Amino acid sequence: MRIIYDIFFFLFSLIYLPLFLIKGKHKEGFLSRLGVVGADVKEKIKGKNVIWIHAVSVGEMTQGVRLADALRNKYANTRFVLTATTLAGKQIAEHFKKTEDVALYFPVDFRASVDAFIRALCPKALIILETEIWP
Repeated sequence: MRIIYDIFFFLFSLIYLPLFLIKGKHKEGFLSRLGVVGADVKEKIKGKNVIWIHAVSVGEMTQGVRLADALRNKYANTRFVLTATTLAGKQIAEHFKKTEDVALYFPVDFRASVDAFIRALCPKALIILETEIWP
């Protein structure tokens, strides 16, 4: 079933990508959504334990930042990667996160994107505050 989903997603992407690029929405977080993690992020988390906290949007991200702050004292040598699905959620993460932490967009639900993202972060734990799981 996953293979069918991946094939469908790939075909959909071929149709949607030109529209996405024409609208100009590709600038903000485009590579992150494809699972690409920049060298600056890799350097920031290098040699550290990573706890990945995912929230969908603003309300959940506010709680995610608080959770990272609460866990910070208990887990030394840890960086928190905060991911959001929405622009507003990412902006909240950027605004309230600690300097040593990272805010990124959650990768699109495509195996290659998610695998690349996970390989780059190598998280010790993933905390999901809310999901957008389709039936």
